[in-house]
Amino acid sequence: MIIIVSVLVSFCIFAIVLTILLKVRTPRYRIQAQQVKSILEMVLCGQATSNDWNLFLAFEIRDNPYLDTIRKRCVEIDESEFRDPGTKTYLFTAKGLEQLRELLDELTVYIEKEVDQEND
Repeated sequence: MIIIVSVLVSFCIFAIVLTILLKVRTPRYRIQAQQVKSILEMVLCGQATSNDWNLFLAFEIRDNPYLDTIRKRCVEIDESEFRDPGTKTYLFTAKGLEQLRELLDELTVYIEKEVDQEND
């Protein structure tokens, strides 16, 4: 009798733990357009660190293809126009900063359209 009860209790505990593990999802980092805009503004103002920039570039933005396109374009700019962060305030050459400024303008238009769609 004790063996049957202990097996039932063990099974119940196992079932509860399994249910909890299946219901709890792994946390996901979902970057928003405003956050991308902020990092671009920080870079353009010379306030971003290379760690801030590299973190942004490192993770694919799966839930928003447009933002991931912006990120990929930033990777391209990074590969050609990034300079040693220890030498100057800005992480990029003048050409790179201009390209990032253009991306920021494009992103600002996207955000405004997104807000207009939410208000309709």
